[in-house]
Amino acid sequence: MTTSAALPTLNNAALQPRLQAELIVADGLCPKIGELLPGALHELVALGHSANPLAAITEELAKRRLAGRPVDTLHIVAHGRPGAFQIGGQWVTSSTLIANAAALAQWQANTIALWSCEVGGDSDIITLTIELTGSDVYCTSSTLSANRQSIRHKQDSTRKNLPQVFQEELINSWP
Repeated sequence: MTTSAALPTLNNAALQPRLQAELIVADGLCPKIGELLPGALHELVALGHSANPLAAITEELAKRRLAGRPVDTLHIVAHGRPGAFQIGGQWVTSSTLIANAAALAQWQANTIALWSCEVGGDSDIITLTIELTGSDVYCTSSTLSANRQSIRHKQDSTRKNLPQVFQEELINSWP
């Protein structure tokens, strides 16, 4: 799989009916995340090096809206740490979100699922994501692996599971 800042899109014709509402934007630079990408269950954008990954995501979402394919659930798959995630070669922190507030306000996704280890360990970034996007946000404060495959909703503790995003057989053999 090649990655670039131009946001390459991988389409699986068998998934076409499900592609309209969910989009996976993954860090195409992380080898461990790369192991999951062939098993994507939704349309996938693998983000390569980007000076501003949030602007790149904003542009991708706008393109889809203009094409009549708005994204209801945005899955961001990236390396994480408490209060930050890394995508496109850049760390996204609360400061990054504030600097990109106008762009985030344009996302118009009902749900954002942050598939990033430990990002929820600092609730400030999650609260800020909710405020700036108006979206429901799911995240985890622990690591994601074959043994820990779910993320929680910030406010009501409902869960999403990785098998809803990637093929289960790939997840079960994932680090």
